Amino acid sequence: MTEKLTFDKVKAFIELEVDEFYLEKLREKHDISGDCSVFYTSISRLVQSKKIKKVGRGVYRKVKQIKPVKVFGGKRRLPIRLEFPHAQDTGMELDFAGDIVFREGDLLLLSGQSNKGKGHPYDTPILTDHGFRNIGEINIGDKVITPGGDRTNITGVFPRGNQDVYKFTFTDGSNVEVDAGHMWKIQTIYQKTRKTGHKNKNTHYGESSLKTTKEIIKQTGLGDVYKYKITIPRTNEIKDFGFQGSTHCPAYLLGILLGDGCLRGKIQFSTNEPELLTYLRKLGIGIKHKGGYDYYLNFNNKIHLPRGIKQLSSSKFVPRSYLLSPWPVRRALLAGLLDTDGYVKEQNVVFTTVSQQLAVDVKFIVESLGGRANISSRITRYTYKGIKKNGQRSYNVYIKFNKWCPFRLKRKAHEWKPCKKPLHKILKTIDYIGNKPTICISTDAPDGMYLAKDFIATHNTALCMNFCAENIDSFPILMGNEYTTIDDEPLPRFLNRIDNINWIEWADEEGNDRFNLLPVTSDYAEHIVKDRINIIDWINLPGEYYLISPIMEGIKRELGKGIAIIAIQKNPGMGYGRGGHMTKDFADCELLLDQFGDKEILLTVGKVKEYLHPVSGRMFAYEIDKGVKIMNFREVVRCPYCKGIGTTYQKGIGQAQCSECNGRGKIDKGVF
Repeated sequence: MTEKLTFDKVKAFIELEVDEFYLEKLREKHDISGDCSVFYTSISRLVQSKKIKKVGRGVYRKVKQIKPVKVFGGKRRLPIRLEFPHAQDTGMELDFAGDIVFREGDLLLLSGQSNKGKGHPYDTPILTDHGFRNIGEINIGDKVITPGGDRTNITGVFPRGNQDVYKFTFTDGSNVEVDAGHMWKIQTIYQKTRKTGHKNKNTHYGESSLKTTKEIIKQTGLGDVYKYKITIPRTNEIKDFGFQGSTHCPAYLLGILLGDGCLRGKIQFSTNEPELLTYLRKLGIGIKHKGGYDYYLNFNNKIHLPRGIKQLSSSKFVPRSYLLSPWPVRRALLAGLLDTDGYVKEQNVVFTTVSQQLAVDVKFIVESLGGRANISSRITRYTYKGIKKNGQRSYNVYIKFNKWCPFRLKRKAHEWKPCKKPLHKILKTIDYIGNKPTICISTDAPDGMYLAKDFIATHNTALCMNFCAENIDSFPILMGNEYTTIDDEPLPRFLNRIDNINWIEWADEEGNDRFNLLPVTSDYAEHIVKDRINIIDWINLPGEYYLISPIMEGIKRELGKGIAIIAIQKNPGMGYGRGGHMTKDFADCELLLDQFGDKEILLTVGKVKEYLHPVSGRMFAYEIDKGVKIMNFREVVRCPYCKGIGTTYQKGIGQAQCSECNGRGKIDKGVF
């Protein structure tokens, strides 16, 4: 070459190349022969500055350069320093175990239960305290129903843009549409098998897994997936929807009238059950025999039926105030319906009606009480003057309960048998629907779950955000997860969390960012900033958790004098994050986050030990307010009465919940 070879020229040659290139071919292409030492020195400088990366013998790959996402403005560099988050109501700092000292180059691992991604199309029905409403109509502050049967507040609504949408259909006929990132709580065949093939006890029996739609499809594929026997849990009995409506008419009376009553004109009732006639007389209802099994009823202005209830048999329905009533009212209503138009068939209870709406309402009541219900229909046939004719369409609701007998009549209650198998929903098919705009919501429920269409149950960022806030003077690096930014813009969800951490100034007087927000979802080590505090909010390794060890090794190599704080997911109750012992290979300290009671989080702090020895150290409990504020932070210890188990032996009862710790196994330090 005629011109002298320089570093800038080598850099310019590489910028013209494709993402991956061979060193020898690059030399031949630009006729580099005399200045080989300059060429190889320049290559080494580019590797050290993370412009390129060696991936094989003589093979290099260009490193994708990610620019910080501007939240408030420019940059600022201050000396490194590590501060711990603290509780907002008491000011008590997260004082870690005294024998743990953070040094330059240390790696702190957060292993916690994840929040649940919940993306749905805008027209997906979600169960609220006012019945089912489309998710697109729900606002912050509204209340939705959880799988545990409780009400919880909506804390955020987040449009997700256009996403691939899939339809999950279950064996009971229910279905729901979700996006690829939707998080499911499932059980596989292996988790439902007590023993392995060698007759050894299955240590994972009864456990559940958190998987996204994408992960499930990777395992099962699309179409018919019934053979995989993937199940999701059913809802518990919903105690109270919180709906205030009129239920003056006794629920059991309304149930038997909807079952075997004629409500148009003069009210009539058909039955051959003496128990039901005795019940009507106790209510003060006048009974006049019409003939056969038919009777006229006279309420004597003592009882008033709900408005609009006087319909033909094919148009009967359950009033809204009764559908959303407290559980004793719904139980009594269902008992009345089944005592008249229900019967026992093996382990099923079958309710029959010619009203499609009444069948749907019965299914709603059964599922709201924790049972299982399927609807089928057929055209009835009858013979008139020797000629067979088609009658009305009849609807059968097949009902199962595990424990609670839905009948009041002694004859039918004696025939009823509880279903011994768990009433799970079994996944039948997965179908691709197309690309649709989706939306997700967040709740203040401990597990973040809620009920979608057909009662289908569908969630470490808080500590990461607090670490970033408390170390804002060190200009920390925050690598956000996929819910932090989109198209190089911070999402409203992330900005809301920043607004809620209002004790920290996130921008300087000129409006410049006091931290770097990097939208990194892969190649984490390549984007570590040396000698700084690097916070990685969730390393996502769907199904490939064994990769966590080399990723953490690469991060630790690049830290220099800095400190890395890494968040990974863990299953509830486990003593390590997803990846097992491989998560402990390069971590210096680990924080385990687990659910503690209904609304609190249990934080266990300790040095990382071997795989068979879980993290042990001081334990703390706290609440999270508005998604980020640490409240009521305090140290807890193992309960001395139940030895941390949560249950104690009581004479005449057996194992029962410990009354001192309320079954949590931990009590506040200093209480005893």
